Amino acid sequence: MLREPARALLHCPPLLVLDEPTIGLNTVVNLRLRAFLADLNRRQGTTVLLTNYNLVDIEARCPRVVMLDRARNLIGGMPEEFRVRFVQRRTPRLRYAEPPDVPATVGALQALGVAGGTESRSEIAAGLSAAGPRVAEVPRRVEPHAAVHELDVDQPSVESVVAAIYAWPARSQTRGGDKAPG
Repeated sequence: MLREPARALLHCPPLLVLDEPTIGLNTVVNLRLRAFLADLNRRQGTTVLLTNYNLVDIEARCPRVVMLDRARNLIGGMPEEFRVRFVQRRTPRLRYAEPPDVPATVGALQALGVAGGTESRSEIAAGLSAAGPRVAEVPRRVEPHAAVHELDVDQPSVESVVAAIYAWPARSQTRGGDKAPG
């Protein structure tokens, strides 16, 4: 399975095209190949073009992604840009050193326009819409009611981002993908 990539590298090409290079590889070999390709890019400046359906692998390997649909360029960019552009909800999780004043904290979040939320003795998670407040605003607003110890923001899965791109309203209006979203 690794013969094709090895053969392709004999002449130090400026562009290395690999079609699903990780199919059939175990996890250890996959990680080694990932590290090798990153090193090859960094040391020799080799551009690596991959076709791949393994979205976790794509996110781990690729600083830039192009999505094709029926041989047309649907969208290109950095994976993180896709998250920001196509995912409408983020979930900040606030963790506290001491149990917060839950009603006051939830009230502060609702005043910000934060939807829903789950809570426990040491954590509150709330959904933010893309049009809502910035994540950085959340701890500032709840700080009077609880000492925030840690803030995490749950990232949407790669699969949910891809699904959002293919479901984008502009795509459904232009049969065949002539018009890229946004």
